[in-house]
Amino acid sequence: MDNEKELKQDQINGLAKELENTRTVPPPPPVTKYSTPYAPSPSIPSLPGMAKPEPAKPAPVKMEITTPPMPPVPSAAAKPSAQHSFYGGVRKTSDGTGIDRSIELADREKHNWPLEIPLVPTFTFESMVIGANRFAHATAISVIDNPGHLYNPLVLHGGTGTGKTHFLNAIGYALSKKFGQQSIFMTNGVRFSRGIQRYVVEGKMDQFEQFISKVQAVLIDDIHLTAVNEQNRDYISKYLGDFVKQNKQIVITSKYPPESLQKLAELINFKLDAGWISELKTATGENHKRIVKKMLADNDIILTEQEVEKFFKDMSLSAISRTIKRAKVLANVLDSAGAPAATFQQLFEKMLAVSGEDVESAVSVKEFSQVTQVPNFGRGEWGKIGFFYPQDNSNLMKWMAYCTGERARELGIKGGFEFALKSSYNPANIISSAFKIANVCDNKKLKGAVILGPSTGVCDPSVRENFYDILTHMLEIMLIRCGVINFEKIKAPSTYVKVIAELLK
Repeated sequence: MDNEKELKQDQINGLAKELENTRTVPPPPPVTKYSTPYAPSPSIPSLPGMAKPEPAKPAPVKMEITTPPMPPVPSAAAKPSAQHSFYGGVRKTSDGTGIDRSIELADREKHNWPLEIPLVPTFTFESMVIGANRFAHATAISVIDNPGHLYNPLVLHGGTGTGKTHFLNAIGYALSKKFGQQSIFMTNGVRFSRGIQRYVVEGKMDQFEQFISKVQAVLIDDIHLTAVNEQNRDYISKYLGDFVKQNKQIVITSKYPPESLQKLAELINFKLDAGWISELKTATGENHKRIVKKMLADNDIILTEQEVEKFFKDMSLSAISRTIKRAKVLANVLDSAGAPAATFQQLFEKMLAVSGEDVESAVSVKEFSQVTQVPNFGRGEWGKIGFFYPQDNSNLMKWMAYCTGERARELGIKGGFEFALKSSYNPANIISSAFKIANVCDNKKLKGAVILGPSTGVCDPSVRENFYDILTHMLEIMLIRCGVINFEKIKAPSTYVKVIAELLK
C-alpha cells in the first residue's frame, strides 16, 4: 500500500514539475499605465461588452479562452502542505510584447460577455442549512456588519459541494442591502483575469478602472482558476491591493487553502492569508439529509425517506445538485416530446442505476466492434456536438456517439445532434489538455461536448477529477454544454442518460 501511495505521489509531483518547467518565466516588466481611482458612487456605468446583468434573472455568459491559465494540481494527500503550491507559473506571450495577440478582433466581436456573475436569487442565508459551517457563518455575518475592516480579505475554502458559492452569494446579497446592488462586484477567477486581459487588448482599461473604482465589495469565486499572464498580472495585483487599502471588502472562495496557493499569491503580489480564513466542511449525517430534503423541496420533487436514502445517501451535495438538475431537464424534454410521463423516481434510477444497469439497453447488449460508423440521429436539433477521447482510443469515439444517440431514442427523446468533430487529447498532459479542449470547443462554436476521461491506470483519480473540474468550469462559462464519461463507465447505460441531460439542459 505504501509503495502504491508513493507511486501516485510521484505521478503528481511529475505533473507539477512539468507545469513548473514549461510555464514559469521571469517576472514581466510592470504595467505602468494606471488611471487615478475615481470616488465611489451609487451607480456604475456599463462598459462596452460588459452589460450589468439583472440579479433576478441569472444566466451564464460566454467568454473566450485563448491562453491556458496555470491550473492547480491536486495532491494525493488529504490536506496539502503549506510548502506545496497547486499553481504553476505566469504565461509568457510569444511576441515578447506582453500582449496576447491570440485574441483577434473577429473573435472578440463574437463574444459579448461581462466580467460579472449575477447573484443567484435562491442562494441567501435564509435558504442556507448551516450545519457544520456555523463558524464560517458567524465570520460571514461579522464581515457583513463591518465590511472592509474586520476580516479583509475573507477566504472561504473547501472541497466540491461544501457550499462555497452559496456562501459567496449570500454575502453578496447581504452587502447589497448595505451598499446597493450596483456597488457589488461578483465574478470568478477566470472572468476576472481574462476580463482584465480583454480590456488591455482592446485598450479600454480607463473605462474598466472607472467602473471598478465605484465598487464597494468584490466577491471572487474559484480564485484557484485565475489565469495569470504578463498582460494582466500587474493589474490584478493593483486592484486587489487597492481594494484592501480603500477598505473595500474582498471575499474569495477557493477549492484549496491559501497555503496551497502560494505561487498564485506571489504572482499577483497579494496575501490571500492577510485577513481571515474559514474552511467549509462537508455536511454529514442528519445535516446532509436535511440539506438534500431542502434541495428536493425547492425543486418540487417529492421522495419518501427510503427513496432519499436509496438515491443520495453516499453522494456529495454538488453531485446531488447536478442530478436534480439533470432530472428536471429530462422531465421537461420528455414532456415536450409527448413521451410517456416519467416520475422523478424513475429518472433518478435511470441516471444512478442504484438497482442495477438497464440490461435491455443497446449499450449493454452491443459490443464495441459492432459499432463501425457514427450513425445519424435526428437533424442536428441538439446543435453541434464534439467528441473528445484520450490518445490511442479513437475506436471508442464511435461507440460514445452511437450510445448517446441510441440511449436518447430508448428514452423517447426526439431529435439528435450534429456530429461536429472528433479530437484526441494527451492524458500525459491532462491539465493543459483541459484548456485545449475548451479552446477547440469555443473556436468551433460547439453547442456541446462529450468527453471521455482517461482510465485510472494512466491518470491518478484525483488528477482526473481536477481535469473534469477545470474543463466543466471553462465550458460552462462559454455556454457550452458538457457531458463527461468515466473510462470505466463507458459501457454503462446510466452514463449516457447523464450525458444526454447535460447536452439538452
